Amino acid sequence: MTRKQKIMFAFAMPALVAVAAVWLLVGRWHEQLAIERWSSDHRALVESIARVIEQELANDDELLAFTARLPEFSSLSAVDRVRPAINGIPGDVDVGKRRVLDALLAGANHHIAVAAVLLPNGDHYLAHPYKVQRSLRKYNLADRAYFREATRTRSRTVSDSIIGADGIPAVVIDIPLINREGELFAHLAGVVPLGHLSKMVGQAQIAPFDHAMLVDGQGLLIGHSLGEAAGDAVERRKVAHPLLEKMRISGQRTEFAVWSEASGSEWLGFAHRLDSGWTLILSRRLDEVMAEYATATRQITALVAVILLLTGSIGLIIAIRVTRRWEAADQELLAARDGLEKRVAERTADLTESQEKLRQSNDFYLTVLEHFPAMIWRSGLDARCDYFNATWLEFRGRSLAQEVGEGWVEGVHPDDRERCVSDYLRDFEARRAFSMEYRLQRRDGQYRWILDVGRPFFDLDGQFAGYLGACFDVSERHDAAEQLSLTASVFSHAREGILITDAEGIIVDVNAAFTTITGYSRADALGQTPAILMAGHQSQECYDAMWATVKQNGDWQGDIWNRKKNGELYAELLTFSAVPGEDDRTGHYLGIFSDITLHKEHEKRLEKLAHFDLLTDLPNRALLNDRLHMSIAAARRKETRLAICLLDLDGFKAVNDRFGHACGDRLLVEFAQRAVAILRESDTIARLGGDEFVILLNDLIDIEQGLEVVERVLDAARRSYELDGELVGVSGSAGITVFPDDGADPEVLLRHADQAMYLAKREGCNRYFLFDPLRAAE
Repeated sequence: MTRKQKIMFAFAMPALVAVAAVWLLVGRWHEQLAIERWSSDHRALVESIARVIEQELANDDELLAFTARLPEFSSLSAVDRVRPAINGIPGDVDVGKRRVLDALLAGANHHIAVAAVLLPNGDHYLAHPYKVQRSLRKYNLADRAYFREATRTRSRTVSDSIIGADGIPAVVIDIPLINREGELFAHLAGVVPLGHLSKMVGQAQIAPFDHAMLVDGQGLLIGHSLGEAAGDAVERRKVAHPLLEKMRISGQRTEFAVWSEASGSEWLGFAHRLDSGWTLILSRRLDEVMAEYATATRQITALVAVILLLTGSIGLIIAIRVTRRWEAADQELLAARDGLEKRVAERTADLTESQEKLRQSNDFYLTVLEHFPAMIWRSGLDARCDYFNATWLEFRGRSLAQEVGEGWVEGVHPDDRERCVSDYLRDFEARRAFSMEYRLQRRDGQYRWILDVGRPFFDLDGQFAGYLGACFDVSERHDAAEQLSLTASVFSHAREGILITDAEGIIVDVNAAFTTITGYSRADALGQTPAILMAGHQSQECYDAMWATVKQNGDWQGDIWNRKKNGELYAELLTFSAVPGEDDRTGHYLGIFSDITLHKEHEKRLEKLAHFDLLTDLPNRALLNDRLHMSIAAARRKETRLAICLLDLDGFKAVNDRFGHACGDRLLVEFAQRAVAILRESDTIARLGGDEFVILLNDLIDIEQGLEVVERVLDAARRSYELDGELVGVSGSAGITVFPDDGADPEVLLRHADQAMYLAKREGCNRYFLFDPLRAAE
């Protein structure tokens, strides 16, 4: 040991003993300070997580309420067909309701697993899916508390946790159905299994908390971040938690506490009461929180050590300072390296998440089409098919692995195979839409005529990405065409409209279905040309091309719009064929068509359900995400700014509580109309749910342009609304973030806008805040 080392040892030992004593005192003091700061920092995050959960529950409520307003649920047409043995009506009765419920349950942005229609006496009218109806353990639900409450108040009721009629723990949304005479004739109920509620509090949704629970108004567990089972009809299992007891005593909406478990583990966390009456409990281990503040404790102790060592020797202080500067430099270098590694890891994770979201976005439409009645296929850049929907696979009776690539070609009839493949490849190389027919083997071995319609599709950058096609079984139309010349009864009783013209295109005969669909009698049509049906929806060039195709190929098939005798437009699927005469010249033309107007309207309705808010007709979250990605890409390309504004109506809950949800809905619709009237066509306003809206302001040269628009929208929100003869006032709080100044990732920009909006509310509402990283960290 050197002299310098001995001197340092002689002075250091007393100092180290003193530092150890101070360490214990500082540690205890710092633990209390860390807990207070942590609780203050995370209170806003707890409220944000609670808002997300309430928003998801509100989406389920709104979707079920929209379904209850559809025409299919305006009455019950088969009450006399109810059979207790099958817990309601048969599956093939009142199928219109089941089709609507199919569309409801097939959606991805809700948690409803089962829907049911109950009679006023509590008996099941139907439950959907039908297999659930058949397996119900309880036929009459009149004794359910939520059913009695909904019947008494004639308004929407949400239950606490129950054991469902199918034996599965769940919560139920009950919406009474009222007819035009004001009588309650049924209940529409949506069943949300507790397993679905647990997904709302999964680890990804509650980070950085370690553990989360949802507890209903009876104190029963209904959701758990670890996915544990909740609720028990026999044991009536309740949650015993210190935070619940503290909240019961204080009556506050949000409570914070620190507690110890019997195992010795120490926890700290929050309990927050939701608008539904449920309680959200979020907790984290105390030792993990203290680990975040350990560095500060060491720094304070180091400072005390420096003060103690200063009393020893000026020379030793200088030596210690130099030594500590070296150590500090090493620590800073290590900290900088660790920080860089952490940022690289975070950026890598963000990139992976963005890529996953992009993949999910690309596959979204395939998910929507998975159970469509049409057989859907997709091919990539190599012209090889890489996707077939469930309808195709069910028709073929084969697995996806057997059909992908060129496996599907094995099912094409040998006489059609070469023509089918060559036509497909020729159109693929030309990037051209096509429509062709061929025979495809069904799972029972029978060959069926298929109409295959393919279209090229492109990615967001406009680059060719492959082909997407839909196939329809048209065997019946083929059979009808073959039998047309053999039997007059087929012609007379066919459900499709049929017209026959001579070689000059003059109508010589029509069937009864033609008259039913178009309104033209046989006498009206004879001697005319098919032009009497023209609606002007297609150009003359379109019709000329159709006739040219018929004359060249012998037939034409496709969708067109025509006009009925009363002037009403309708869509039809038309097959127009040339019928050769005895000398092989065209002797007649045969047109077979069916009215597909309802099918077209249904497609349009499904498209609207997928992309627009049911109440305000504004873009929903899914369409907002698409437009936000496109707006960011456009702003990057044009080198302009994009402002993202998250707006929340202040005082809306009080309006709902006082006037009811119907008046609250009218207020939201009127505000949406006011905002749309202010914005430019290039801008977007979307409804996230409840009273939260997002505004995208595109092509901004400077932020002042956007602030002027936001102020006008806030002024519009402040104007009075007339509800039930009274003038009602609300205001708006808005948070604004700017691309590219505040980030480039859509999720990050929305989170920044949410943080800024929270600051606006905290400062007194009725104002806007621009995102500020320093203020967001408060």
